[in-house]
Amino acid sequence: MGVQVRQRTIILQTIRKMIQKISGILISLALFTLGCSNQREEPILLKSDPSFNVGPSNIIGVNHIGLSVNDLGKAVNFYKQSAGLSLVSDRQAIDHPFSVISKEELSGQMQILQGPNTSIRIMEFDQKDSGRFSEMLEVQGPGVTHICYIGPKAQPIDGRFVKNGATWESSSNAMVNMRGVGYMYGYLRDPDGLMLEIEHAPEPNFRGQLWFGHVATAVMDLTKTMEFYERMLGFPHYRRADNREGPTYDQVAGVENVKIHGAWFRVAPFYSLEFWQFLSPKPEPPSRIKSPNEIGYNLIALETTDVDAEFNRLNSLGIPFETEILDVLDGRAFYFRDLDGNLLAFMEFNPGSNLSLKATISNK
Repeated sequence: MGVQVRQRTIILQTIRKMIQKISGILISLALFTLGCSNQREEPILLKSDPSFNVGPSNIIGVNHIGLSVNDLGKAVNFYKQSAGLSLVSDRQAIDHPFSVISKEELSGQMQILQGPNTSIRIMEFDQKDSGRFSEMLEVQGPGVTHICYIGPKAQPIDGRFVKNGATWESSSNAMVNMRGVGYMYGYLRDPDGLMLEIEHAPEPNFRGQLWFGHVATAVMDLTKTMEFYERMLGFPHYRRADNREGPTYDQVAGVENVKIHGAWFRVAPFYSLEFWQFLSPKPEPPSRIKSPNEIGYNLIALETTDVDAEFNRLNSLGIPFETEILDVLDGRAFYFRDLDGNLLAFMEFNPGSNLSLKATISNK
């Protein structure tokens, strides 16, 4: 009996050791697989964009849109909470080229919020100009009217903006199926009165709950604007739509009897410059150049891999500049205006800068 007990004990100990070894192997294999999956993270862009074909241009996208606000802290919190954007900079001085452009000492502070495919720079100037801002924020413009934020239709994002203080511009006070293509549309105003567009997409283009779709500008003459931007960008528009009207357009815009022409330039995968000419209601020609410290959108900054080449190219086209190439935060840039006086910049960032679109995409 004693021999049998010892044999059973030896067998059980052997089985335990085998189980421990097998468990160790399985755990190691699981950790290795997890490590490999982290290294092979799903790319930020979920599918290809057939509309994106800019040819030999040095432009890689819209790096950021500038926003002038009344209270920097409140605005940053609104966009962090509503859009889930990441803060990538502490409070710092606003880039000095604004002082050059406006011919004034426009000091202030800004913070940068980054999304999956572009950023916004929120600025609070020490000397704000809010007296005329309402006329610059009309739906029909002229001027930069809104930024478009897109989320998956299965995970609506409009409620997050409203919960944090946004108000409806759309007369429907809800998202609208405007064109019958599966997308839902709605216009909102942030707490400073800046207009933003919300879209719900039937299929996501980017991984995550939200991405940027376009920045929109209302113009006086769409054909002339398209000619300017084709020369400036170095590639043609990918879409134009004329004489769009109807009750759903009225609902989204929050204006009666809307009639518009539209055009789009794809400057990065699934990101566009959008332009509208309102035939009804007609915009009034701008009476002045908008100052960067007026509450509203104040800059469209395109990123390029060669700012010197773009400066020389635009110079050869006879496009007038507001500045020469200047040192800016983590890079170099030059500034100019489009036909309606909107401020534009071409920027090149230092190698490894976390403000570049290259870093934005690779870090997500």
